[in-house]
Amino acid sequence: MHKILLLGSGDFARGVLEGVLATEHQLVGFFPWEARAKPSLKSRLKRFLVSDNIALAQRLNLPLVQVRSANSPEFARYVESVQPDVILVAGWGEILRPEVIQLPKVACVNSHPSLLPRHRGAAPIASVLREGESETGVTFHYLTPAIDAGNILYQSSLPIFDFDDYGSLARRIAQRAKETIHLALANIGQEGQSQNQDDASYFYRPKGKDLWLDWSQPAQLLRNRICSVAPGSERYATKHGDRVLEVFDAELVDLHNPCDKPGLILGKSGSRLLVATGDSLRALFVRACPKGNRLGLLGAKYYCLNKIHAGEILGP
Repeated sequence: MHKILLLGSGDFARGVLEGVLATEHQLVGFFPWEARAKPSLKSRLKRFLVSDNIALAQRLNLPLVQVRSANSPEFARYVESVQPDVILVAGWGEILRPEVIQLPKVACVNSHPSLLPRHRGAAPIASVLREGESETGVTFHYLTPAIDAGNILYQSSLPIFDFDDYGSLARRIAQRAKETIHLALANIGQEGQSQNQDDASYFYRPKGKDLWLDWSQPAQLLRNRICSVAPGSERYATKHGDRVLEVFDAELVDLHNPCDKPGLILGKSGSRLLVATGDSLRALFVRACPKGNRLGLLGAKYYCLNKIHAGEILGP
């Protein structure tokens, strides 16, 4: 049995946490990403309405760590006080310093939502979707100063379906982490399997001009990009006249009549736009929202229903 200190964020950390609590191992501390700073009024309201990891920890009466950083002296003192065998990381926004990695008695272990060595880095769920992968998974590996490069303790794969977007894939990966963390913990102390560095890949979040949609590209590629965006991240965009539209959701549509005018709005279904692509027989139903819109879904629906018309062209 190991004494475990868990650091993590979001649904991925929740899955790992629930998996650890189902084992015989002892959780001696849980440091949610949300606990790094004094909560604002908005975050307290959100916690009241939608349970986050801090609320979960409080409800389950878990030992909650609340310091400013995992690289801080306060965190080091906490580790010294609880003497964990394992520091377990599940989605963390800081690169842990080498001296922090050396703090636990046995090992520091990272949970990574991809099949390493493919899709290393900070945004693997988005990148596997954006790159059109057919498979992903979860990897538990020893944490080293080199990012996502340590020996693998356990790895589990799952398919990526045509209907997957960021949310659906993230939920399934979190569930798989929950179901398999006990297998990784059982292998701690073993050497693990080294990663083939020749197969390693990194994909970074697109920024700026890379977020403009080029409707002359294939429909599947466009769909992959639109659906790869994490909630709260900057969206792919297009232009309707002088107005910038952020694009949400995308459904592939096979056309009976070919269209060779990418970006042409072929029709509407409610507030969704049917847009021609670089595939003459494939279009996309998309949901778009004017950038800067303050009315949320209501504003997006009004604009699409009343300001956009079939026959117009999206894009520069």
